[in-house]
Parts: sequence; structure tokens; C-alpha cells
Amino acid sequence: MAKPVTIGSKKFTSQKAALEFFDEIFKRYQIGETINNPDDHEHLLKLLETKSNAQEKIGDGVKRFYKDTNIGGTPSIWIERMNSTKDDFSLANAIKKIKAI
Repeated sequence: MAKPVTIGSKKFTSQKAALEFFDEIFKRYQIGETINNPDDHEHLLKLLETKSNAQEKIGDGVKRFYKDTNIGGTPSIWIERMNSTKDDFSLANAIKKIKAI
């Protein structure tokens, strides 16, 4: 039985529903493109904040999110911090680790 999850103010009926929502955001952008929609940015930030290493990932603040490829060549979401350092994160892994409410 699917259990609901909450990410920020957004409530989902299941992890699968959350993954579908974030996958739609992911698909809207091309490689190298900044996530420029304020709602998309906010949803990604709220998802990032659920990670156990969120403070490390966020660092001194998120300047922007953008879509690019990781070391393995797989498209992913990247974070550019205020100090211009960068890191990627997996939407699917972040969602899988959220505890159901």
C-alpha cells in the first residue's frame, strides 16, 4: 500500500507520485539550462532540504539549479552554490529516502 509523502508544502499520495511530479520538472529543461521557473526552483530546494546531507549540499546557499550530465554521462540536476561550487543530486534517490507520513 502506497504511503503519502510531503515535500515542502506539497503532499503526494505516494513516493511514485512525487517522483512523477519531479520528473515532469526535470523533463522541462535541456542539458545546460538553468531551472528558471521560481516554482520549480522552490520545489527542488524543498526536495534538497529533505536529504540527510542537505547542509553539505546547500553549503552557503543555492544560487541556481540547472540540468547537466554527471560524471557517468547521465542527465541530472546540479546545484550551483553562492560560492560558485557545484554538485549534483539524484531526484529519485532523494525521493526514495523520504519517510512516508
